[in-house]
Amino acid sequence: IHYHQFLDAGDNTLNVRICRLLVDALNKKRGYDADDFLSKYIGFMTTPGSDKDTYIEECHRNFFANYAAGIEPHKCGVREKHIGGLSGIVPVVAFYAGQPLTARENALAHLALTHRQSEKTYR
Repeated sequence: IHYHQFLDAGDNTLNVRICRLLVDALNKKRGYDADDFLSKYIGFMTTPGSDKDTYIEECHRNFFANYAAGIEPHKCGVREKHIGGLSGIVPVVAFYAGQPLTARENALAHLALTHRQSEKTYR
């Protein structure tokens, strides 16, 4: 059984759908706002039926395990070395294309929501 077993040809994976939440948030707020994104992310992921992809990256599983344990959302990320966070970096960097330092700062802040070590490692 394929790990995206309930997606039809052409359907977006969960990571791409979460990326779309980020793009919408960037456009609506006219910039990166972690609180706004977290609100959308948590709402999307905790609403039954919002997505039919059966594969959930480890970074999302860990985030919500910590969230369920009562950890504050900004601190739910864990040490994680897989590429699941890459899809969130691209829209932030593209949004701030003319401002490389702002792009870097916000991309790393966003990545740290699910990949906690990144906030310190790459600064």
